[in-house]
Amino acid sequence: MDYKSFGLACLIAILPTQAIAPSVLAADSLPENSTGIPILPELPEPYCFPPLFTLAIPQLLIKPEDLNFKDRYLADITIQYAVNGQSDQALAILKNITDVDMQAYAAIKIAGNLQSKKPQETLKLISQIQKFVPNIKRDFVRDSVLGDIAVIYAKAGEFSSALQILPLIKGKYTTYKTETIIKIAIEYAIQGNLDKAKNIVKLLPNKYDVREALWKIGREYAILGKYDQAFDFASTMEENDVQAKIIENIFTSALRSGKINQVMPKILAIQSPCTKFSLVYNIVKSDENELRTKTEKLQRLKLALEIAQTLKEGANKANTLEKIAEEYIKIEEIDELIKLTQNTFQGESRNKIINLLVKYYLNNQQLETALNLANIIENTSLKVQMLTEVAKNYSNLGQKEKANELLNQALEIGQSLKEESYPGFSLPSLPLKKIIK
Repeated sequence: MDYKSFGLACLIAILPTQAIAPSVLAADSLPENSTGIPILPELPEPYCFPPLFTLAIPQLLIKPEDLNFKDRYLADITIQYAVNGQSDQALAILKNITDVDMQAYAAIKIAGNLQSKKPQETLKLISQIQKFVPNIKRDFVRDSVLGDIAVIYAKAGEFSSALQILPLIKGKYTTYKTETIIKIAIEYAIQGNLDKAKNIVKLLPNKYDVREALWKIGREYAILGKYDQAFDFASTMEENDVQAKIIENIFTSALRSGKINQVMPKILAIQSPCTKFSLVYNIVKSDENELRTKTEKLQRLKLALEIAQTLKEGANKANTLEKIAEEYIKIEEIDELIKLTQNTFQGESRNKIINLLVKYYLNNQQLETALNLANIIENTSLKVQMLTEVAKNYSNLGQKEKANELLNQALEIGQSLKEESYPGFSLPSLPLKKIIK
């Protein structure tokens, strides 16, 4: 493919049909239907990229040299008592903290844990803490305390009080204000006022924070089991990876609650290939996977595979199936993966999975099995690479003759390489002759 054709291929792959139809499609060279109207060939799916993950907002960081260690430990103990439901014990210890900032910080955490059990007492407590805020010396502690006060007001439905707090959060650590806005937006949404939630999100300083807020609102719907609302909210997202992140939260919540069969039909019916692509990535690469049992991981992989199989054949499907296969290998489900390779995977997807299996057997010094698999790879460039890797391993074991035999085989196959795409990045196949004059 020359540079001009390559450029046109890329352009057509990324532009929507309506953007190219008037000037690029050659109507006189296309087949016609019974009414004489040219039949446009179906454009391939856009090439999808792995989802972008937002960064977690950092927790309150207090330098050890800024504090009396006794105060820090007392604050930690006080907060943990509150978490355990022993608010009276927590409040009793609170008066022993001498550092003003840490006392305020611990007090607001006690209030946050008290809210669900004693809402009226909580509001009285934060009213007292609010009067104490001007005495806090460190900006970042003050902003953290004010943020927690605002969120407690929002959870109580006192949104006007919460919004009055926001202008007071003005330290140089802007993450505290950002986190507070996001939490207030979530409360608006789950309390039934999604429009106000979206409006307050507009106060966020950049698009990355907006993305964070939107997917967290969707995640909250999912956690609460409000799957229809979560799906509806996800459908309004303009960015595929934000939409996919929300749907992954629906998937995970439904799986945990035993309601996965309730949501899978909607997931499988998703139209956007890049949303589905990102969703599969999120399911198989979730940070929480490290905490899951092998049985749980396998269940997620099988469902992810079901979703990936609904993608059209091509680069997107091959790349998602490759990620799924990598996870099968990590949990040592090799026999299951081989069955899928024999019965389920096709085309470029099958080549990529066999490639992974070759690497697995090479790492485990099973060279004969690796060689047998390398020989059934149909992608020429991948086959050359894997035969060369197998040859290196034989050479390292001192079997030079066998290594040279494989290198000669790889060289002979390599002579046939012409315009085959590099296996790591496959451009969609385009009917250029029919589309371009």
